[in-house]
Amino acid sequence: MYRDNKGREYTTHSEIRAAFSKTLPDVITQADLDAIGIQVITSEMQLREKVSRLIMGTNWRLERARERDSIGAEGESIQDVLREREAIRRAGNRVSRVEDYEVLEQDYPANEVITRLQFMRRFTDTERENIRAVRDGGQSQELLDFWELLQLAADVNLNDVDIQEGVAMLEASGLLSTGRSLVILEM
Repeated sequence: MYRDNKGREYTTHSEIRAAFSKTLPDVITQADLDAIGIQVITSEMQLREKVSRLIMGTNWRLERARERDSIGAEGESIQDVLREREAIRRAGNRVSRVEDYEVLEQDYPANEVITRLQFMRRFTDTERENIRAVRDGGQSQELLDFWELLQLAADVNLNDVDIQEGVAMLEASGLLSTGRSLVILEM
């Protein structure tokens, strides 16, 4: 694949010769290509360009997500768009030819940061009621401390040690069934 300085692409020397017939010899060398401003486009270069185009194509979605976030409107989140951009990059790093490029599920990073609401929805109604009853009764200083930190957080990072220990504490105190902490912290 070749590209001239005006962005036109050519796949063969015959196409180049047809476009530049007056200035090219029968056998085209690299020096001839350089002289007429044509560069060889490798598969790796094509792949980088494709990845770059795909990422640039998400810019408007990222802007829209930021605007929605600032007014509290529902829709695609900033995190959703950024995860997709990262998946595009990872897919580009995984393959070496543009022909093999495809974003796979494995390219998406784990969604480790969620909103407090998303985190709270991981608990059942009964679990939330039981936690609230113990919290409001002041029976556990450890629970009160965990809940206070949770309320101060803008988002919940499921890899945060305090979150993991807090959920484990809920399970150890019997407010969650055995094994529920793993489900709640699952990414």
